[in-house]
This record gives sequence, C-alpha cells and structure tokens, in this order.
Amino acid sequence: MISKRIAGRKDGKSSATTALRYGEGLTPDRETGLILDKSHRTRLGNFGLVDDGVYEGLNITEMSDLINMAAFEMQSNCDLNTRVGVDKKLAHFVVSYNQVKPSEAVLRDTEDSMLSVMALDENHFATFLHNDNGYWHLHIFVSRIEKGSLHRGNALWHDQINRDKVCCEVEIRHNLPRDNHLHIADELGQIAEIPREERRAKRDSNFLSVSDRTRTTEIYSGEKSFQTWVNEIRIGDRLKHAKSWQDLHAAAAAYGCEVKPKGAGYVIIPVGEKGGIQLSKIGLKNLTFKFGAFQNAEPGQQAQPDTEYKPAPTLAKAASHYDQWSVAKDTFKPIKTALINEQRELHRQIRKNLQVQHKANLEKIRAGTKGQDRFVAVSVTKMEHAIALAILEDQFAHNRQVLHKQLAEQGPGNTFRDYLVKEASNGDELALTLAQKYAAQHATKVTRQQEADYLQIVAAATGYENKLAQRTRLNFTHRIERNGTVIYDLGRGRLLTDSAISKQVQLNNMAANSPEAISTALQFASARFGRTLTLYGTQEFQRLAVETAVNKGLAINFADPTLDAYREKLLLDKQKIAFNHRKQQSLRHGQKGEEISQSRHEITPVAESPIKAFEPAIDPLQEWKGANPEMVQTYSQEGEGKVLHVLSDGRWIQNKGRGNFAVQPSSLGVQLQVGNNVFVGKNGSVELLSDKSKLAR
Repeated sequence: MISKRIAGRKDGKSSATTALRYGEGLTPDRETGLILDKSHRTRLGNFGLVDDGVYEGLNITEMSDLINMAAFEMQSNCDLNTRVGVDKKLAHFVVSYNQVKPSEAVLRDTEDSMLSVMALDENHFATFLHNDNGYWHLHIFVSRIEKGSLHRGNALWHDQINRDKVCCEVEIRHNLPRDNHLHIADELGQIAEIPREERRAKRDSNFLSVSDRTRTTEIYSGEKSFQTWVNEIRIGDRLKHAKSWQDLHAAAAAYGCEVKPKGAGYVIIPVGEKGGIQLSKIGLKNLTFKFGAFQNAEPGQQAQPDTEYKPAPTLAKAASHYDQWSVAKDTFKPIKTALINEQRELHRQIRKNLQVQHKANLEKIRAGTKGQDRFVAVSVTKMEHAIALAILEDQFAHNRQVLHKQLAEQGPGNTFRDYLVKEASNGDELALTLAQKYAAQHATKVTRQQEADYLQIVAAATGYENKLAQRTRLNFTHRIERNGTVIYDLGRGRLLTDSAISKQVQLNNMAANSPEAISTALQFASARFGRTLTLYGTQEFQRLAVETAVNKGLAINFADPTLDAYREKLLLDKQKIAFNHRKQQSLRHGQKGEEISQSRHEITPVAESPIKAFEPAIDPLQEWKGANPEMVQTYSQEGEGKVLHVLSDGRWIQNKGRGNFAVQPSSLGVQLQVGNNVFVGKNGSVELLSDKSKLAR
C-alpha cells in the first residue's frame, strides 16, 4: 500500500468540477465520446448541498448531478480565499492497494486517517475507487481551504512522511501485504521513520530507473522512452568523468544530447527535443560545486555522435512494424494538421460573424430607441448573444469530437499499439501477435477480471501451451480490442473470445449453452493451448463440454481427472453402442453373429464431485509476476543464477541479477529447489552448481 501526491496543473485551469468529474469518470473519451464511469465507489464528506456518505450503483445522470453540486460547493469555498494560488487550493492524493480490492473497512480507515493526519478532515473531500490501470487505487480530492470564517489554506507540511506512516499503520491494522516505505515496522508493530541519510543512500544506489509517468507512457504506447535508453547505455557512467561544463557538453554531444538548466538542476535531452531526464537521476550531482556557474556549450563544429537516441518499440520483434508506423505517421501528420487548422479557422470565422451581428444589433437599438426601452432592448440582446455563444461552444465541442474520431479512424494510430491493432484488423497476423504480447506483458488479475466482466464471460477453456492459432480457423465476423483480444460473433448472441491477457478461449452465457458454440470453442482452444484443456465454468457447462467433445469426436483430453474419467466413460459407452449396432445390422441380414468379447472391464459410473466454478485462468507465471512487480523479465536464458521459484507446471524462475529474471522450461531429471545455484547451457542443459560457481571452477 503506497500513496502519492499528484501535482496540480501548471496552467491554472484546475478546478473542483474538473477534478471530481475525472474522479467519477464523467469526462467523455476524446476519441469514442463515451462516458467511462470509472468509479466503483464514491464517498463525499463535509458537504451541505449534498448528503455525505458512500454512493454506489447510481446511474450516470444521478451521479453527474450529485458531483456537479458537490464541485460547485467545494469550488465556491476555495474561491473565498484570494491569497492562495489556484494550484494550491485543491489537493489530490492516490493510494494504491495492488491487485486485491480493499474492503469497506480498509477504505474508511485509509480516508479518515489520511485526512486527519494532514489536518484536512474538516474540509470538503471526495474519494473515488478505481481499477482502470490494472490495480485497485483510491483517488482522494480534498479542499485545502478550510470551511471556517477565516478560509485559511493548508500548507500540507510534511505530508509525504505523514501519509507514508498512515499506510504502514493501515497495513498493520488490516493485515495487508507490506510495501517498501519511508518507515519500518518491527514484529510488535512499532513504527519508526528510516533515517533520511539511509533513504538517500538507497535511492542513489538505484538510480537506473524510470519515473512512474514514463513507465506508464511506455506501457500505453509500446515505445521505448529516452529515460530507458539513457539507462540502457548507462550514459551517467560515461559523463561522470567530465572535468568542466565544456567537457560535459562535449561528452553529451557524442550521444546526440545536450545539457540544459531546468528548475534548480540540470537535464540531459536529445538535441532539439523537450523533456529529458535530470542529471541527478543518472548519478551526476553537485555540478555547480564542481564546475562553478553553468556555462552554455561553446559554438563550434560538433562531432558526429557515435550513437544517439531514436524512438523504438519496447519489443525488438516489432521493429519492422514500428518503421512502417513511423512512415505512415509522418505521411498523415500534414493531413491531420490541415484538417484541424481548417476546423479552427471555420470556428473562428463563425464566432467573428456572430460578434459582428451582435454589434450591429446594438447599434440599431441605440439608434432607434431611448430611455428605458433602450436599456431593456440592450439587456435582452446581450442575453441572447450570451446564450447563442453557449450553444455555439457546445456545437464546436461536438464538431471537435467528431473530427478527432474521424482522424483516429483514418490515421495510422496515435500510438504504436493502436497501429498494431489497426493492422491486425486488416488481417496482419504478426501484428495481432505483437498486440497480444504487449497486452500480456502487463496484464494483472484486475485487468483480466475487468475484461471478463465487460464481455460477460461465464465459461472458458485453456491450457499451458500457447501457440498461434490463425483467425481463418474461425470463419466468423470478429473485432479486435486494443489489448489484442479477438471477439468472434457466432450469431444469435453467442460470443467466443480469444483473450490475449487471460490466455483463454472464453464464452458468454449464450455460447456456453450451445453445443455448436462449445464445439467450436474446444477445437479453437486445442489449436491454441494443446490437446489437454482445463475448463472453467459451471458444472453444467463442463459436463456439456465433455459430452460435446465425445459426440463430435474431438481428440482432446481434460486436465481435471473427474472430467477426463467422465470422457473415457462416454467413449466406452459410445463404442459399445456402435458395436451393438453393427451386430444388429449383421443379424438383420442373416449373418451369423460373432461372439462378443467380454474382455473389456465393466464400466463403473464415475461419482460426481463438485466442479470448480469459473474464474479467469491465471498462468502461474503471471501470478508470480503479480507478486513480484519489481522484477523485470529478460529473455536471455543462458547463464548462471539461483532458483527464485518453481512454478506448478514445472517451469522455474532464475535470478539474472540487477532485478532481472528469466523463465526456464521444465527441467526433466533435475530436481530443483528454491535457492539452488544453477547453470543453463546454450542447448538448454541444466547443471546444479556447488557453492563455487562454474566459472570459478
């Protein structure tokens, strides 16, 4: 459980209405125009226009009215303080609970304790529970302006330390998994702050990392960031030997970068670009003390850089598609710019015409009327003009939304992942595979459950193999989601889903009760996951699936011993019926019947046992990744390392150092245990090592 404080907007446009509507999810999506309604639970506190309490299950219209009234009251109170800047009137905090949905008791404790420790418990506040990023997290919006007559602002003094201590306390009180904090708790639950020097030393030792915002951008777009590139080439190690500012500029120029001052420090950025990364984040600190006041790079002939940052996909296998997207994006950019500028010019001209007409109306009134009649006519005309402007702005907003949707459909995609989905929809199987890999990399239990709820999944089939199954195997209308999931429409409301993040073939309720749809799903699942399948769903579905597999003669087995025994029983019954039918046919034609061998054992009915209900199937590897989010997977399997974990399907996790791990296949003939030091050869051979490494020997 961790908490963060979100910085306010720097343009001064932040408001209670914008904040609370975002929290509730009432802001239309820019491309689709749909209301997302992201909040699973909303709590309002210390309001007068609306009732305080928790709100769940209300429709969008009711919640919209409620949020608008609450935002109006909160903003009105904030506006009473004219001394505090706009960016310091509202506070926004986020508390993350990982992938387990917090209980109402945990949420209440978090909200009340957080607000109390920061002396905000008497102010207006609103909280919203989200899981849109694959993790359960709580947004807390609170006014920093008190409700009393003085309307003083809250400085949030030491709020980071105070919030971190609250997180530790809540974890202990509710027995939650413990995260890394600025505090440490002993076995007795006593909490003490870690000394600042120790925290700084730990932070400085792990400077090869990217910010949360950069990591989120990489996940969403599928592109490697400048920060990641800087860490990969360890540019900090190459710049730290500079003896002056000019040396530093020359060393940065060798990598196509430049050093610039920003705020109280300095950043390194690609030449001519924006953003960059702080030099302190890559190990270069106290530069002013070392080199004196900052000096710009001296003009002169710059050497051609040996290597430089170029945008690239985070998946190496996607390089060719990324190049195609880059070309298509550059080609479409002038078209997109021209359409946007054309619309802006049209809107500007309409506003100008309306303003000209308004002035003409006022001049006509002033020329033709006097006294009270003039005053009334001018007032009415101005009101009509204000109403016309408001209607016009709504029309313009709708026009912009339509244009953005049109550009999204015509263009190659705003991000590389969007491009892959577009290409996959056009029949590119490799693009579909890449889109699915991107989604599977960062899938969580929460995102898998979200998808199952959204598609109303009630049954599924899966296995431990993961092979590419061509969409041509299912000659049905289909659509592809952004995460690479393919949804097939089998007709009559029956949907079959090839889930990229759950690695399942899933069925909705109509399909789960249709033998034809089940047969299609089983055949497709065997092509995707191998001939041994695991079924999820109701007992009736699993029984119908086994019977369908036998009736259709599908060459598949079931991982559940009960289901597989039932399959064998049905096969024996089917064979016996077929044999008796052939015998009757033979006797009917006057042929002598043959003796029926009784060598086969008697069929014993299989006792029914409870069959597990549906839940999204979780690959044991994904489950381990979810429990160890700080670890990064590498695909270099050769080398030495300790066994971190042995998965239930035989695969095992090997430590690769620096927070990296590799997934090794099942090692037949070698009994592995956690802690074993193991060497993996080029051919995949596995050798247990003694305390001394193989390299030392």
